[in-house]
Amino acid sequence: MITMAKLTNETYLEIYQVLNKLGDNYIDKLPKNLYYLIQDKASVVYTQNGNDIKITKEAMAFIALLHYNYWCNSEAEKERLNSIFKQNEKNANRELREKYNPDDIFKNKQEIKNKELTKEKSLIVVQEEKWYNKIINFIKNIFRKETI
Repeated sequence: MITMAKLTNETYLEIYQVLNKLGDNYIDKLPKNLYYLIQDKASVVYTQNGNDIKITKEAMAFIALLHYNYWCNSEAEKERLNSIFKQNEKNANRELREKYNPDDIFKNKQEIKNKELTKEKSLIVVQEEKWYNKIINFIKNIFRKETI
């Protein structure tokens, strides 16, 4: 849910620019104090180049809220927008569920554990010297040191 406190000055500027592009017909339907609040909060530093307006998700959500509350002419239109909002919410929840599904998280952990177990089961062959070869090599090393 979008609250007025979370919106940045850049977002207010985007909303202000969209409202100005829509024209006086839409601005007149808004409460004057709301329009002046948007106008005051719009950042002077943040500017767009040309006629292209880049709109963030927050600004788009706020404009959709304005459309629902002030620009819808009939209840049927409000119901249609409300169904679109609900469908978007379901889609977002489904995407989050697929991305962060607890069942899949545990499956991935099981797969990682299985891979680690197979790695542990593959033994590395270490060749140790026999005890009698160690003694023979030790004696050889003693005679080599004496000859030097």
